[in-house]
This record gives sequence, structure tokens and C-alpha cells, in this order.
Amino acid sequence: VSRNLSRPWFLHCHPVIAIKWPDGIIQIISFRWSVNSSIVVMSLLHQNKESRVLRKGSKVAGTRDVPDFSKVGGLGHHIETLREVIIFPLLHGHIFTHFNVKAPRGVLFYGPPGTGKTLVAGALASEINRAGIGKVTFFQRKGSDMLDKYVGESEKRLRALFEKATKCRPSIIFFDEIDGLAPCRSDKNDHIHTSLVATLLALMDGLDTKPGVIVIAATNRIEAVDPALRRPGRFDKELYFPLPGIEARKEIIEVHTATWDQHLLTPKFIEKLADLTVGFCGADIQALCSEAVSCCVKRQYPKINNVAAKVKIEAESLKVEEADILEAKMKIVPSTVKQGHKMRNLSKVIKPLLKRQKDKVIRYIQLLWPHYLLEGYRYIIDEKRYAGRVLLIGSHIQGLNTHLIPAILKHLEHLPTFVFDPENFHKMNMNLASARSVFPAVILLSRIDEW
Repeated sequence: VSRNLSRPWFLHCHPVIAIKWPDGIIQIISFRWSVNSSIVVMSLLHQNKESRVLRKGSKVAGTRDVPDFSKVGGLGHHIETLREVIIFPLLHGHIFTHFNVKAPRGVLFYGPPGTGKTLVAGALASEINRAGIGKVTFFQRKGSDMLDKYVGESEKRLRALFEKATKCRPSIIFFDEIDGLAPCRSDKNDHIHTSLVATLLALMDGLDTKPGVIVIAATNRIEAVDPALRRPGRFDKELYFPLPGIEARKEIIEVHTATWDQHLLTPKFIEKLADLTVGFCGADIQALCSEAVSCCVKRQYPKINNVAAKVKIEAESLKVEEADILEAKMKIVPSTVKQGHKMRNLSKVIKPLLKRQKDKVIRYIQLLWPHYLLEGYRYIIDEKRYAGRVLLIGSHIQGLNTHLIPAILKHLEHLPTFVFDPENFHKMNMNLASARSVFPAVILLSRIDEW
């Protein structure tokens, strides 16, 4: 207590308390009164090491909430690429300095929705923390978050973001849906978007003298992103996130069910479930697992939703069964179905009728493109290579569109598929540009006789 008693003695006291939260975090906080003696000000004096240091503007949550690469399934090639392009230059920047070359500064993620683009960006920040480089600040912004109704304010927000990231190095700036922030410049664009794209280009060029700031962007429509952003020196690497194949779906299922009772999740059942989830993206599989848990709770506590009061449920007593997962699958509509893509095996009823025709078409495809199953197929061909065409003739009563084509697409599920039909004819140019950017790909001209 201070000896200066010009004010009441209690105004000179600074009480200090220690708080231990349920998650183990210990905080020591001091209290003091402001000058006008009407406001209590709290100051954090100490916090134990179990919590992550958060910097202003950062979107990184607590340590337990931030996934690392071990929580990402089915994207092993992408993880290895990010280790090589992002983590290695941060750890060994002196190598690039010695050879007088610039380390990569940006990575562009593109692909269908729900394939793990945002998840991988957040996991990268957590992985860099574990690499011993230091605390990494992760800034996440939607493309529309930077827009403002006042002229010049959007550019000001963008500059402030890069200045803050520079002060907090090492840091990662993640732009989700960047096609809304930096669309292709043309005569149809207004002045705001043109100025924003120019500002973003200048800021990314300025990162050459500021090592330690990584820019990652994600988009579902790469053809809508301004081409000037896609040159080396800005976004040095482009990573395509496809729909997961059967092996990738196995890994995703194992990640989401790692804490479940393992009596059900045998390798045989996981393979069966991966085969049943054809056309599911990573987000669909996550929703399937969540719905399966809900079905399990309803099965064991059928009247739980009819009780107003909270019911005590022992989580350890809940056992997810195969019936719960199959019931949940009936409630989940895959993203590919919403987009008009249908991929599935022939049903037991139809299989005796169309299996011979399906096998014949697949053999013909293998003769036209003998290397289409290889993962490195796109690296041993060029864009001028002959693109084979297959014309399937049949009527709707013969199951051509409802059974045969979905079964063929299921066999080619590792390739991106673009469906053209009379309803989305106006999107043909955009879909063709997308197909060229991710070749080899499958283009399906559905009901071409109606065009």
C-alpha cells in the first residue's frame, strides 16, 4: 500500500489473484482502479506455457484446437510439397541466400469445395510451430472481408494486414475464396476490384525483401483468379485438391474415427465404408461421422429429444455400430451429387444386365489411354497430345445415364470430372478452362442429342 494518502487508501491497492481454468491454464491477474476511480482495469501478469500465445488479428485458436498434418488424411503428396516449398526455406533460408535465389513466397490451393484447402492451411501453421522456427501468427481472411463501401478503404485494409504480418514474422496470410478479392481484370470490372488487384500485386512483390511472410490463397474457381497473381514470384506453387479416391477416403475415415471404439473399425469395414462413400469429399465424410454419432445417441437414448431437462450421458458407454453409419449415409447428400456428378457402382439388381457393357467400355478406355491410372500421368504427356473420344449410344430405358455412366465415372474417380449438359451450357467456357488447368480430366457431354 502506498504511503501517499491524498486519495482513499484502497485506491492504492493492487489485488492479485491466480486462476486455474478447467483445461489446466493458470493465469495471474492484477486489478487496479483507473484515475477517475470508476473503472476496474485487469492486467494479465503471467500465463503458463500450456496455452498458445495469440497475437492481435490472429485466427489461431488454442493448442488443442489447431490441427497438424497428422489430422489431415488423403493428402500426403500435398503435405510433402508444402514441407519442401514452405517449411524448408524457413528452416534453411541461408541456402537460398548463398545461391542468391528467392525462396517461394506464395502457394495457391484450388479444387472442389470441401477437399481440405482451409484445413491444410491451418495445419501448416501448427506444423511450422513444431518445426522449431518460432511462434507463427496465422491471419485468415475471406475475400469479401477486405471490401469496404468507401473508396480507398479496401486497399487500406489490405496494406494494414501485410504490415501486421510483417511485424509478427514468421507469419502466414491465408486468403480464402481469393477469386472474390482478386478476380480477372477486364472492362466489365469496376474500379474497386481493379485497384484491389493492383494493390495485392504490389504488396506480394514487396515480400521479396521481407522473408518470413508466407501468402496462401484458396479458390474453387482458379480460372476466375487474375492471371498476374499466378506467375512465379507471387504464387510460386499451385496445388490441386481433388476429390479423394478410395485410398484417400480410407485415410480420412481413419482420422475422423481415431478416438472411436475400434471393435467395429476393422480394415475390412473401413475398406467397405470407403467403397460406399464414392463421390464424398472430406467435408462430406466428416459430416457422415458426425451424423453417425447422432444416430448412435438416438438409438441408445430414443427419448432424449423429448426431455426438456439435460440428460446425463456417459460418452464412454456409446458404441457406434455399422447400422448407425449406414443410417447416417442415407441422410448425407454428397457434394458431387449436388453439382450434378453421379458416381456409383452398379447395383446388385442391375449388375447382371450391364456389367459386360461396363467392362467393355473400360477396356476400350484402357486401350486409348494406357497410362491413365498412373499418378504421374500428367507429367509424361503434353497439352498437344491427342485426346480420345468415346461415344456411348443408348436410351434412358436401357440405363445409359442412370446406371452405366455413373459406374464408368466411379472407375475413373481419381480424375476430375466436368459435366456439360444443356442446362449449364452457359458455363462451358469456364468448365473448359478448369479442365485444361487440371488435365488429365474427364469431360462428359451428357445427352448430346438434345444440344
